[in-house]
Amino acid sequence: MHYPESYDYSQGKRYQFEGIRGVADPTAGEPRKSGIGILGDMSWGTHFCHLYETKQDLIDILVPYFKTGLENNEFCIWVVYDPLNEDEARSALGRVVPALDRHLAAGDIEIHPHSKWLLKNGVFDAAYALDAWKEKLHQALAKGYSGLRGNGNITWLTERDWQHFAEFERRIDKLIANERMIAFCTYPLAMIDAAKLFDLARAHRFAIANRRGNLEILELAEFNERVEEGPRKPTTTLEATNQERRRLARELHDSTSQLLAGLSMNLAVVKEGASRLDSRGQQAVAESIALADRCMREIRVISYLLRPPELDQLGLQTALTRYVQGFVERSGIQVDIELSPDLGGLPREVEMALFRIVQECLANVYRHSGSTTARVRLVRDESEITLEVADDGRGIQGDPGTGVGTASMRERVQELGGVLEILSANGGTTVKAIIPLPGNKA
Repeated sequence: MHYPESYDYSQGKRYQFEGIRGVADPTAGEPRKSGIGILGDMSWGTHFCHLYETKQDLIDILVPYFKTGLENNEFCIWVVYDPLNEDEARSALGRVVPALDRHLAAGDIEIHPHSKWLLKNGVFDAAYALDAWKEKLHQALAKGYSGLRGNGNITWLTERDWQHFAEFERRIDKLIANERMIAFCTYPLAMIDAAKLFDLARAHRFAIANRRGNLEILELAEFNERVEEGPRKPTTTLEATNQERRRLARELHDSTSQLLAGLSMNLAVVKEGASRLDSRGQQAVAESIALADRCMREIRVISYLLRPPELDQLGLQTALTRYVQGFVERSGIQVDIELSPDLGGLPREVEMALFRIVQECLANVYRHSGSTTARVRLVRDESEITLEVADDGRGIQGDPGTGVGTASMRERVQELGGVLEILSANGGTTVKAIIPLPGNKA
């Protein structure tokens, strides 16, 4: 076991998230020490998150975080869940805070299981959890603490509850923006895909992650700029999403794909000598090669989904045609595409919305539908343009109106004054977007 003082957090890495969301003005007052070397000081009202891989990651970050809070007269709340339980949290903190028993007895710090803090009658209740945080903050200030420092581990969260909790995180962000409170949320890295990353970025100042011994920071470029330049108009969610899609595609291509290519080459060498292995070993080598090849194919598809041809250079018709062709080649799914010959010139924001909706829909066909075919139809009349994307798959499980992808598509269409319709059954799913053309909005 190793503990925080043995790790030099000042040697971590920083990655810029350019304007994922606007950031609330820091609460006035003295800076607070974070306890995490690379972060340095932070203001009251800071809301950030930690993407961890192991139990030790949690210990290495949270122990110095709470140790610093106790040393600076802050009331501390630590909400735990697997892989770190209450006893383990107390033991780890006690190793670096000799007076921990005294702090616990005095009520300077509380360590709770998530079931007693976030759940009401066994069910997550956002209003209940918000009231609990507000009440604890008021109590802390009334007792003379400088403020409240909290953490909650979100490993317990299910896919079904994600959107509710993402909204709760945004409400927490607004709640503490002008309060003497610091909120630090921890998420298992394995559960965070690209869509969830967007949700986290909208609700937090920045994210940190301890990956293979290196502490990395994903921060909003706008945060540092705002401190120096004062208030500014925040980048829109959709613009930020486009920026992040490009960054993720680049990372997948330049990093993950190269690692998988190296793995495939090593496996090819092993295969040459596989005759000396028993049947079980030979089977394992063959399966490993197949899995590596499948991973590379998945990465190529996802990277292509994230970073399409440039609309500014190709125009919507050509960009969509080439995109669909590339999707067919990479996914093996046959797509019929019907584009009205009289699309004409469209506003850039309309072209981008239509392209992204096609992209999202085809991504869902590839990932979820099980369909081997899909259809894309785009037609225009004098007053509006209509896009339909359909498949013959298993349909959407649950409410077709929920989900991160659906919310993103609906947001795009609504920003342009249009409507989004989704019809889903066992025989497949059809997504229909109707967008009024300039001069014809209701």
